[in-house]
Amino acid sequence: MDSREFAKRILARATENAEKMKETVLERTPTLSEDEITATFQSHEWREYYLGVFCPAKMITLISPEDLDLKLLLTQQLVEEYHHYQVFAKLVADRGAESDLTRFKAGPAHNGMLEKTLSWDHPVYIAAASNLTGEFILAACMEKLVTLVDKESARVIEEEVMAHEGNHIHTGRLILERYATTPEIQEKVEGLIEDRTNHFIASYSKPYMEFIGPDFNGAS
Repeated sequence: MDSREFAKRILARATENAEKMKETVLERTPTLSEDEITATFQSHEWREYYLGVFCPAKMITLISPEDLDLKLLLTQQLVEEYHHYQVFAKLVADRGAESDLTRFKAGPAHNGMLEKTLSWDHPVYIAAASNLTGEFILAACMEKLVTLVDKESARVIEEEVMAHEGNHIHTGRLILERYATTPEIQEKVEGLIEDRTNHFIASYSKPYMEFIGPDFNGAS
């Protein structure tokens, strides 16, 4: 399949997967307690750094020098992801909780997300796992999160985090168009996206604090 047509197909599939996430998990998420909101902000702080920053950083090193346009787009994404990390760190600190990332300990659920996203040695697979799976799921989660928190936190998340997600998805599409050029690569991308989506749904389907709380704690 032509790589441009394949990228369109993947975007449609990712949109369907995000809707599945909404229907099976997010629409059933109960009102969060203040402690659960704090833990959620800490979790997003961790993810915006470890998933948000590390993925474009690794892709920049893997993409060939002649594809400088993609390197530049990923550099912009890296800058925005680091800003997202800072946004959530401030939201956590404003709640009087631990926001020092060096003191965080992530457990199996969070480290599993990192492994499934970052363990690839080709940019097209990292883009599939992050820009074309994680970003879609994240956008769905953020849409739900802003309905569960105070108005000022919701405003900050919408204006300083959610506003960038569309650009990151577009960058992922461009990487697919450039590199997903063989049936073998395309088949692997499709399997990867389904596997990562299923991992997200399974993780978030656990009792809320079983996933966010005990799995993710500040160091003593």
